[in-house]
Amino acid sequence: MRESEKNSKASKKLMDKVEKYYDAGNFEKAMDFTNRSIKKDPKNAETHFVKGNIFMAMVEPYKAIREFNVAMELGYRDEIIYTNRGTAFKKIEKFDNSLSDYNLALEIKPDFYPAYALRGECFLVREDFINAIKDFDSALEIEPDDFDLVLSKCSAYEKSGDLPKALEVINGFILSRENEVPSDFIMERGFLYSKCGYPHQAIQDFSQLIDETDCLLTAYEWRYKEYEKIGDFKNAKKDKEKINDLKNNDGAVISYVRPIGG
Repeated sequence: MRESEKNSKASKKLMDKVEKYYDAGNFEKAMDFTNRSIKKDPKNAETHFVKGNIFMAMVEPYKAIREFNVAMELGYRDEIIYTNRGTAFKKIEKFDNSLSDYNLALEIKPDFYPAYALRGECFLVREDFINAIKDFDSALEIEPDDFDLVLSKCSAYEKSGDLPKALEVINGFILSRENEVPSDFIMERGFLYSKCGYPHQAIQDFSQLIDETDCLLTAYEWRYKEYEKIGDFKNAKKDKEKINDLKNNDGAVISYVRPIGG
């Protein structure tokens, strides 16, 4: 057997271990075996692509970009590597580069919904709300059950100042789900009801969340404000007392972090 063939087989065995450690979340060990594999077969484009993905998992976007570039120079070019490199560029706020890579990914595979979703996030960060919403819609046509996409679309309308449309989007999703509605959507709708000037509906949503999770600090804080708006100072006082109790008992507190655009 030729030396190059031996090295190629040895590299493949090492990459099997890389997959095992990567899936287990042990990125340092996965990187170690990836580097060994590259020593055996330095011109294997896929191995450099994998190394780039490991750097992304380790939150090292600059190093990830370098490895994706090497993989591309060696001939590895598909919608996934362009999308992954685009995401690495997005992490370092090089949005022009991100958009270019997402465009290339969609040229290769026009129905690759992650590229639409991520390109939409880039547009959203740049406050290009029209194109952000277009991309979220394109992604939702392919993956209508992606909760994060619905919230991103809602956020795009909200940040653009079109609160009624944001409320329409989230209500449409909630109505279509019947009893299978994630709590994030109830919380977001409560926020929107509050901002649109519907305190009673906001209180209803925050109360539903409190019934489900008594220690959800954010729901108490927002419901307290809504009670004050309508002059229900008795219930506002009760919520204020509960807020103070939760803040004095950090172990029982759950706070809500708004998604992108929130």
